[in-house]
Amino acid sequence: MEQWRNIKGYEGLYEVSSLGRVRSLPKRGGHKTPHVLSPNKCREYLFVTLCNNYKVKAKDIHRLVAEAFIPNPENKSQVNHIDGNKKNNRAKNLEWVTVSENNLHRYRVLGYKPTWHKRRPNYCKKVKCLETDLVFESISEASRKTGTDKSSLIRAL
Repeated sequence: MEQWRNIKGYEGLYEVSSLGRVRSLPKRGGHKTPHVLSPNKCREYLFVTLCNNYKVKAKDIHRLVAEAFIPNPENKSQVNHIDGNKKNNRAKNLEWVTVSENNLHRYRVLGYKPTWHKRRPNYCKKVKCLETDLVFESISEASRKTGTDKSSLIRAL
């Protein structure tokens, strides 16, 4: 069952639903009945443009739904799409998360692979100690196992 709630800061002007829809409420000289807004699709996340006192702002729909329907007692800063579909803005598909929880979900649940090693290949090269012939998987590992500062190893290399 779809529920509608006022959008904070736009009370009496716009409402958001538990199914991820946004509607404009009747205004003088405008629609006589609530009018569902078409979401903009030109970004990664669906958004709508809201107007209040001649100030126009773009608002991400998933964030509007979360603010209206999902309690956030721990004051977490990000909204996660549980199924990974950024177009599915239903309240039951959203949750408040920290930055680290959002990143963990991305890698563990959705199967994303880190790409930092593609951008900075020098950090993934093996390191060999010429004195002991020990081979380390990275500068970080060499630093940990030898007790040598990373910056010193980088300068030496």
